[in-house]
Amino acid sequence: LYRRRVSLETINDVFDEVGVPPEPDLFAIDIDGNDFWIWHVLAERYRPRLVQVEYGKAYLREDILNRYSPSGFVYATYQPCMGDLIFGASAKALINLAR
Repeated sequence: LYRRRVSLETINDVFDEVGVPPEPDLFAIDIDGNDFWIWHVLAERYRPRLVQVEYGKAYLREDILNRYSPSGFVYATYQPCMGDLIFGASAKALINLAR
């Protein structure tokens, strides 16, 4: 196993460095808020057979995602029309990304 601090700008370089194949069996992404954005960048170069990713269950059917936070600190955004805080990405947004 490897442990690295990554960003959108460095994750593909880190994956190259540690020898991740272009079609891995599994990506498990759980980084509290920036999951969608990391997967978005990885999807440019990698096609895993299966992706396990954290999603915001409060807005399951909506196509919603939070802005990327370069600092890694992701703050929930209040969405008045939803009456809830937006944190991370909805399942629908992630499914759309998978396509």
